[in-house]
Amino acid sequence: MTPQQMATEALTAMQAGSRMTLVRTRGTKPPSGFPRGELLCENFDGRNVYSYDPARVISWLNAYCLIAIEVMPANKN
Repeated sequence: MTPQQMATEALTAMQAGSRMTLVRTRGTKPPSGFPRGELLCENFDGRNVYSYDPARVISWLNAYCLIAIEVMPANKN
């Protein structure tokens, strides 16, 4: 998954008011500083499913300069 795809999924989860789910193979460590997720299940094929706070994922992506976030000013009519 690319950083842009991860950001898109995180934003979609934020808009829906839910957490995002990511799958990692057992034994692999997340990158340095990556938010801690909640383990949802361990699959028999060696994959683990984790739930993450999408706002923390977006913050991590932005902090490591993997995505650029632009804040647009509100349009006042």
